[in-house]
Amino acid sequence: AANMIASSQVEQLQKLRQLHMSQMQAANAYMSYEVNKDAAENASLDEFIKVIEYKGGGNQY
Repeated sequence: AANMIASSQVEQLQKLRQLHMSQMQAANAYMSYEVNKDAAENASLDEFIKVIEYKGGGNQY
């Protein structure tokens, strides 16, 4: 009986580790998405500002 309990505990621990790894991978994917989204927004804004300055629409002080 003790051997079955120990075996079950090992199996549950392995599943918990797999679940934890999946959670970490999902969190990393989300953070990568957010960083890339912010970088794309900043690049778009920079390009927009360059176009306005090139066309003379922006005031430079």
